[in-house]
Amino acid sequence: MKTIMWGASGRAILAVCIVGAAAAPAWAENDATRTQNQPSEVDEIVVTGVRASLDRALSQKRRADTIVDGVSAEDIADFPDSNISESLQRIAGVTITRNNGEGELVSIRGLAPQFTKVTLGGLPVVAVAVSDDGNVQNGRATNFDVFPSELFSNALVYKTPSAELSDGGLSGTVDLDVPRAFDFDGRQISASLAARHSSLGDETRPQATLLLSDRFADDRIGVLVQAAYAEDFLYSGLSEGTRWYNTFNFDLDRDGTNEFSKVEVARLPRLMEEYYDRERLGATASIQFRPSDSLDLGIDVLFSETTKERTRHQLALNLFGAFRPTALTVDANNSAVRGVFTGVGVRSGFDYNTIDTENLIVGARGDWRITDTLKLTSRLSVSRANFDRDYYTFNAEAGGRTVSYDFGTDARYAVISSSDLDFNDGSQFRMLPTITHQ
Repeated sequence: MKTIMWGASGRAILAVCIVGAAAAPAWAENDATRTQNQPSEVDEIVVTGVRASLDRALSQKRRADTIVDGVSAEDIADFPDSNISESLQRIAGVTITRNNGEGELVSIRGLAPQFTKVTLGGLPVVAVAVSDDGNVQNGRATNFDVFPSELFSNALVYKTPSAELSDGGLSGTVDLDVPRAFDFDGRQISASLAARHSSLGDETRPQATLLLSDRFADDRIGVLVQAAYAEDFLYSGLSEGTRWYNTFNFDLDRDGTNEFSKVEVARLPRLMEEYYDRERLGATASIQFRPSDSLDLGIDVLFSETTKERTRHQLALNLFGAFRPTALTVDANNSAVRGVFTGVGVRSGFDYNTIDTENLIVGARGDWRITDTLKLTSRLSVSRANFDRDYYTFNAEAGGRTVSYDFGTDARYAVISSSDLDFNDGSQFRMLPTITHQ
């Protein structure tokens, strides 16, 4: 068998050599033809899209004197994600906090979001981080979902301090940059129109962007304006078994001996449906004056306005009163994953709140290259953030009922039922006082 294999290999090699020899003149002729058709000089090759974005981010990292990572737009008004924080989370050491599946707050090197400094072209940014119920959260943290990603051309994450950075970023600094007229060659007009469809909520919402850029006065003055508008609709079906932090001893048959000791019970198991509407408008304007190659003056303006509207319906069991279990199933962690209880209040209601946020940043900058080794840089900015909220809670309760919850079948979703209450019968509930916040 070995002799046959070697023989076959030898014949194959010989055949290849013969064919190669016969084809050599043809190859030589083809090479000569290709040489004649090739241009004597290679024209400029312009790389765009994802490869150009990666190259710009790599060049920024290579030129930096500190530890810097960045994400660059793939094209005009085309950032990799619709949310800046979603793009930043791709960087090592950066994590984000999500709300309704979308990133909002950015953390660097494991510290809380309030220790992350956010700047716009080196200028401090003030943006209020507001939770769904309209409460200000996380102190100085910046909420990234108020800024449309289409407005930015670049985002850098500085993980170490540097003299040119504003202080205040204990964990690091996120520097956002907007496009300017001298970033492009001549006049630029870009527009896009898209739509998002939510299959759960069966809703379709529009998105639109527009960018205009041009140069004047023999390319000494550049003006750029852009705007981005988007509407979003989110639907969530939620199930929670909260407040497990208390432990109880239970004597189910009341014989003086506890059948269960130090058992954790879900004090507020509930089922919810949440509808979330958001309308977001963002715009930037940039004016540049470049009288010479060594002097660059400019004014940048960033404006964003976001309106959020949330409606949440819920059905909850209130096990904070004098309830008594009649049946329990306890798992290995001593948690009551299934149980029947008497004397429990059942709440049905909904929350409604609106949150309006507005951010305005105006900055002036100047760069003067005095010599090859000396450069003078100046920055001046004003930043303002406002928010208004309206919050209403309507609840009705039916007290002293026999109810059950079941997390044993599926730990993610509670099954809630009652033997003496029809959840759909409003006459069995009484209204509780309305809670409002403004």
